[in-house]
Amino acid sequence: MRPQPVRTRFGFDVVTDEGDALRLRGRYYYEKEVTEIIVAELRPGETAVDVGAMIGYHSLSLARAVGPAGRVWAFEPLPSHLNVMKRNLELNGILNCVAVLAAASDRTGNARLHVSRTNAADNAVFPTGEPRDVLEVRCWRLDEFFSENLGDVGFMKVDTQGAEAMVLAGAERILGNKGLRMVVEYYPRGLEQAGSSGPELLRAVAAPGFEAFEVNRQGKEPRPATEASLAARYSAAKGNHCNLFCRRPRP
Repeated sequence: MRPQPVRTRFGFDVVTDEGDALRLRGRYYYEKEVTEIIVAELRPGETAVDVGAMIGYHSLSLARAVGPAGRVWAFEPLPSHLNVMKRNLELNGILNCVAVLAAASDRTGNARLHVSRTNAADNAVFPTGEPRDVLEVRCWRLDEFFSENLGDVGFMKVDTQGAEAMVLAGAERILGNKGLRMVVEYYPRGLEQAGSSGPELLRAVAAPGFEAFEVNRQGKEPRPATEASLAARYSAAKGNHCNLFCRRPRP
């Protein structure tokens, strides 16, 4: 029997994955602070990109924020997640979101998706050092995928369990968009497994001129993120993570 959708605090009906990896049942929201940034930052008519969209939870908020005149591109490489995402888009009458069966990376071609056997939200396009099922998937450099339309992208959410630096490396031209804002996961353990690091990700964000702010879960305003401030709270050994809100300096 198909699982019944959960009505979230933000007014969406969301079908979960089989194990409810986002823990929506009983809590009715996920990464509330990210949703609040989406609501505050996005404007009707904009183009947004959701990389690592999973079941489309954040894609729904992005689609509502940009409205019928806008467009959301939601990238998810795992077919089972993509199927749930499509059902969630249909349940909520979302017509302005395109579900893309692919990962985003620093190259275009094929990749090996290492699928967790214990956490449906923890799949990676690199070996993690633990037994996982492996699936060959399509991957894209975002600059190549959007090609002549890359200048339209105004917002990106990137949550790829450690491949974030790879995603940004494949979006160098998009990162030049003047009004671009991003929410990027900062997960030191995953970054190291992918051959990167927290400082490397911060440098990839800073190089095109972005400021990074740590998005916390205490209901406070995002605070400036530096290598030292993040290293004091997050590490590969701890296995914890946060999100970074990235934008260019504002007057």
